[in-house]
Amino acid sequence: MSSKQPAFTQSPYFIHESGKWRIEPGAPAALVKEFKEFMENDEAEELEPVKKLTQEDLNEFLI
Repeated sequence: MSSKQPAFTQSPYFIHESGKWRIEPGAPAALVKEFKEFMENDEAEELEPVKKLTQEDLNEFLI
């Protein structure tokens, strides 16, 4: 299990709410891309607490 936090968690656009991660609207495209790729990757399951997003949730972040 990896304990390394993804770089996007240091962004002011990153929001961690009770087991759910999200990116605020207006975040730079590169940050949104990094977040989306991470959440689609199995690595997201290794961190607690992270709720993997559904495709519908991910579509919300597409620019």
